[in-house]
Amino acid sequence: MTQSYFTPLVVGAGYGTPPRHAGLRQTLAFTGNNCGNLIFSSAVATLFEGCRRVSFDADLPSEAAVSGADSIVLVAANWLNGRADLGELCDRLEATDLPVFALGLGAQSDLTFTMPVLKPGTKRLIELLAERATLISVRGEFSRSVLNHYGIRNAAVTGCPSFLPLGRPGVQLRRATLSGGLQLSDVALHGTRHHFNDASSPVSRHLYRHAFRSGIDLVLQSELADMYFLPGMADASGVPEKAMAAVETVYDADRWSIGLYLRAHGRAFFHFGSWMDFARSKSFLLGTRIHATIAGLLAGTPSMLIAHDARTVELAEAMGIPFVLESEIDIARPLDLERLRGRAIETMQETDHQSYFDEFDTFFEANELAPRIHPQTLMAAQ
Repeated sequence: MTQSYFTPLVVGAGYGTPPRHAGLRQTLAFTGNNCGNLIFSSAVATLFEGCRRVSFDADLPSEAAVSGADSIVLVAANWLNGRADLGELCDRLEATDLPVFALGLGAQSDLTFTMPVLKPGTKRLIELLAERATLISVRGEFSRSVLNHYGIRNAAVTGCPSFLPLGRPGVQLRRATLSGGLQLSDVALHGTRHHFNDASSPVSRHLYRHAFRSGIDLVLQSELADMYFLPGMADASGVPEKAMAAVETVYDADRWSIGLYLRAHGRAFFHFGSWMDFARSKSFLLGTRIHATIAGLLAGTPSMLIAHDARTVELAEAMGIPFVLESEIDIARPLDLERLRGRAIETMQETDHQSYFDEFDTFFEANELAPRIHPQTLMAAQ
């Protein structure tokens, strides 16, 4: 089939420029309140290099927004949930009259895979996506089943687009990371929390406390409270009391000790390149964040996901990402990092990512959409 869409307008989180004097809260909001969004947003930016990119709050119906675009590529996330009502986004997309190609649409549920009850605006959005494209790219089989439940039959299971800029054959672990003992400085951990909330599960809490007590680097994605402690992040008034109280609960320690730890070992990334540099400096990444795990694999570093919900399980399965379930982690014991790294390496050595690229090829061809994929690795195997 002849590919006819070459100049899409790419709509996603983290595109554009945050306000010049933005504080931490504004800067995090610019990423969609989760730095992990930058991983797949950056991948799609690479796929459509040279095309115009705008954030989700862009005035899409305006002539200025869509000028020169022959279609819209929507960098989707886990929108199939019972909380979000995406009617306003649907209205703006509908007003453009352009084809709309959703990349990486996902569902959110617990490990019982309970069917989410979608808000009316979100139901209208998926109907629009089904009408404006031949295929919708979804993150896994559960996401496809959610669309089927709501009468949408043209979904293709692709995973998210994060691995596409690698080109075939896909993820290649760096040889230097495959053997030898692990030092604590070789490892980074990540858990799941949002803003000032407590950890999402006992396993996530275990990860934060293990990192703190062992002096291991900790990747932060949406933990606003912790980010205030990082160098240069707090404003002139200092770390908010709300943030101090939140971290005391999570780390089970005094705020002074937590502050020292986070200033030395906390890491939050608002630029894709700096995240890759950090991931390349490690020999193992472990935790509950799917895109922190993907970041490690993009950098050629052995990485293991601790899957804690339907969203993370289906994406790991679709993309060949090493994972264990939260139920396999004994929170009464220290993390067995050597064993988990060995399991991650073994999984990657047995994984063929060709089906991942094949599924995306099918998606692009069916939609007559022409990405500008550069088959190059982000880090040559060493």
